[in-house]
Amino acid sequence: MEEAAKRELIEETGWKANELTFLAEGPISTGASTEVLRSYLCTGLEHVGKSGGDDNEIIEVLEVPIRDVHDFLRNEQKQGTLADLKVYGLVELARKELGM
Repeated sequence: MEEAAKRELIEETGWKANELTFLAEGPISTGASTEVLRSYLCTGLEHVGKSGGDDNEIIEVLEVPIRDVHDFLRNEQKQGTLADLKVYGLVELARKELGM
């Protein structure tokens, strides 16, 4: 699973993680799907290429310090851009793993 996560990170963001730390695993949409989301904290990052994913994907990579993520998301929400609620919980798990 970690190799798939590393591969997806490069493909979609253009960043390579030298270390992955498992954070959590659970259903993407309880009751509506059998898909499972497995999340990692990626550290030791290095930029290795362009972002964008597949031809049919539009991906914009934003670099936001983890200490500023909640303020960033609140500001985006005020402007009409909503983040998946899972993002907030995963940010907290990452912050805890980092000792923040």
